[in-house]
Amino acid sequence: MAVEPEQAEAPNVETNTKLSLSLFRRPDKFKIGEDFDLFIKKCNLYFEAVELEDVKKRRFALLFNLSEDAFRLAEPVEFGEGENAYKDWIGKLKSLFERNQTATEKRYNFRRREQEPGESVDSYAVSLREAGARRGFHGDEYSSRLVDQFILGLRDKATQNKLLQEPPNSLDSMPC
Repeated sequence: MAVEPEQAEAPNVETNTKLSLSLFRRPDKFKIGEDFDLFIKKCNLYFEAVELEDVKKRRFALLFNLSEDAFRLAEPVEFGEGENAYKDWIGKLKSLFERNQTATEKRYNFRRREQEPGESVDSYAVSLREAGARRGFHGDEYSSRLVDQFILGLRDKATQNKLLQEPPNSLDSMPC
């Protein structure tokens, strides 16, 4: 008796799309006072990953990823027509959300930075380095503040306690 080959089912486009979308984590909501440029970079990477090309839909998706206060400010910003409409709109939002922060605000934002759920230790360290550089920290002050904030913001309490007992001199010499 001949065995018939199994018939392959046609791929379900809707299921495949939902699966591919679930592989990518949506950027965290932007809160006023955070780094808007970094938020836009993350959103644009997400939009590329999920193949969201329509600029009006990108605008809606970005608005959904704003905190309530940020949404209230951004939603009425005019979204023009034409091929540069999205780029122009982002420029308007940048001028709205990026302002000159006082040195105290910069230090405050740096000090409240903690490792996010699902964020790798390496990503957290890179983010702190960037934040410290933007805050204008230099030399030994920069290195010691990075180490202190890194330890303070770690989610893994066992590692945190170990590093508190034997603090490294710099992020580069971290054992984790």
